Amino acid sequence: VPASVLSHLGEEAAGGVVLLVTAFDPASVQGSDELPGSEESGQARQTVEVRAAVSVNLAALLTGRHLHVEGLAQPIRVWLPINGTAGVECAFWDEADKTWSTEALRVAEDGPADGPLVCETQHLSLFAGIVRGFINTIKCSQVTLLNAEAIQEIVKGDWWRSFAAMLLWGYLGVFVLLIATSALLDYQRSAGGSVSDRHFLIPLRQRPSAEG
Repeated sequence: VPASVLSHLGEEAAGGVVLLVTAFDPASVQGSDELPGSEESGQARQTVEVRAAVSVNLAALLTGRHLHVEGLAQPIRVWLPINGTAGVECAFWDEADKTWSTEALRVAEDGPADGPLVCETQHLSLFAGIVRGFINTIKCSQVTLLNAEAIQEIVKGDWWRSFAAMLLWGYLGVFVLLIATSALLDYQRSAGGSVSDRHFLIPLRQRPSAEG
């Protein structure tokens, strides 16, 4: 906590302050499964997975009351017990909307690459490292399942020799045979003159007869 934060607190903290840090089990603070704005029509709903959660507050030593801290000129750094990998964002619990919000929070640019997630904030609250669910789904369906390892897994094992697989191969073989036979018959009839394109032409309007 920067020293400038203490001067920002005012007379209520004159008797001293206590820094309160509480770590939570991520499963106990899921709270909401949507981020603000995802409820609008035409937008994909964004589920939220909480990877780590920490509550950070300052309390007056004499009264024990939590001090209201916001709008700081120098941000406070909050270290969360989770690796700052791609896709992980800093968020805080918005009491008004009852959901996780990423507004006015950012990941520290000089944080450790493979170390804890470092969030920079100008207020104190319940913070979390979150992952937006629909982004993971897209990455999983388009990237993870289409890599070399996933393709190798398809040819492993003896599933292709099972009864269900053999039945599938049989159906596919019959379908291919029927399509090939149909194409051959169409070619023979077209070459023999029994079927031509004019058989499929439908007159749109009948001309009146010369006598009428």
